Amino acid sequence: MGEYDLSIVIPTWNRSKLLDSLLKSLFAARKAYLYGETEVVIVDSSAGSEKENIQNSCNIYDARYMEGPDSVRKKRNMGIVASRFPIIVFFDSDVTVDEDILNLHVQTYIDSNDKQLGGTFGVTEFVGEDSFVWKIVLYSTFVDSFSFAKRFPYQSWTIGNNVSFRKSVLEEVNMFEEAFPFKLGGDDLDMSYRVTKAGYRIKSVPKAITWHSKETWSNIRAINDRSKRWGSMEYYLSRRHPEIFITSGLKTELLWTVIFIISLLFTIFFHTYRFILGDILFMFLSFMGIFFMDTKNSSKCNVIFYGLAKWFEARYYFFHIIEGIKNGTFDGVHKTMSFSYYQTRAMLIRESRKVWILLISLVLSGLFIILI
Repeated sequence: MGEYDLSIVIPTWNRSKLLDSLLKSLFAARKAYLYGETEVVIVDSSAGSEKENIQNSCNIYDARYMEGPDSVRKKRNMGIVASRFPIIVFFDSDVTVDEDILNLHVQTYIDSNDKQLGGTFGVTEFVGEDSFVWKIVLYSTFVDSFSFAKRFPYQSWTIGNNVSFRKSVLEEVNMFEEAFPFKLGGDDLDMSYRVTKAGYRIKSVPKAITWHSKETWSNIRAINDRSKRWGSMEYYLSRRHPEIFITSGLKTELLWTVIFIISLLFTIFFHTYRFILGDILFMFLSFMGIFFMDTKNSSKCNVIFYGLAKWFEARYYFFHIIEGIKNGTFDGVHKTMSFSYYQTRAMLIRESRKVWILLISLVLSGLFIILI
């Protein structure tokens, strides 16, 4: 077994067509690999014709098929345990890969003199039809991490796609946490952050690109599920890694909700609509102010898509708060996740500007209530 032999682990469920495309692209990438042997381990929980189709694709493209449970994190751990080689690369089953991707990941290990280099992380680009739902997603923060390898030379954490780790490092940090609630979500962030907490570094490889299908993002149900699951999982991450959560003040969505409730009570008590009208004006002014702040240097400036994206982000925040309340804490009200000094600085600058927008909007709305 060579030092740079690769095991490629792919968890999947009911994605036979997408997986077939991935295995075909990986077959070419494996042929082009210069530094040793490769293997592909598919861990699948499909049934019926989907299972048969996946097994057929594995036979065609020289991949090892394993049945796994209905849990992505458990599938990844099964793949790690079953893998034969010292470097493990993870891909999601709804991507395809560039032919040189394996060489780029491993060349990073070879070129580095850093004995603490424990992993590498590439870029994910999205391909497919720009549906209405996808345009909403583009205005959200949900896909930001897919391009982090373009923006930062090293990562404190990664997603579970287009990422590699030394198998010894994965074993040292006890692989993926299987005890989290929900079948998936948060475990890739948790595991990769434990890698950096253990003293290892994860280096970005911006030329290593996977092409992610928009198909698995382009429906309302999928975005609703992600916002609920990821928001709820943020609470559990805050318990495991409190050092990466900073105090950022009340979230705008929560402030809007509180002021709306107060306005509604005042409207009922004083038998006048001026308080509700003032609240509507406050939300409109503050929303538009934040919209212009966020989009002034961006090509994305559609207020409808921006507003819908913020709705899904609000669901994310509220599910974090709700999960915390279920477990006896209100930390989600004022805590936000941040992984670096630069991210924290940018967040706090934005928060301070947002406070001014909210204050000015509140004053103007108060004057409106007084004058009408």
